[in-house]
Amino acid sequence: MELDFPTRTLREGLVDLLVPDVERRPGPGTRTALPFYNPGMRVARDLSVLLASRTVGIGGRILDGLAATGALGLRI
Repeated sequence: MELDFPTRTLREGLVDLLVPDVERRPGPGTRTALPFYNPGMRVARDLSVLLASRTVGIGGRILDGLAATGALGLRI
């Protein structure tokens, strides 16, 4: 897949994610066309996957209304 920005692959749970490899700056974001990935929220995604597996189960439907890169949706 050809993208117009540098990427890197990282593993989160059982999923390999292709995320933008750009400099992150603290504070309010700027408007860009790049997908947003926050590695600091990995533990929150771990807990969300655990909660979803216990409450919804396999094959259930969940809305990830704040998806950017879709990391949580792919993991669930």
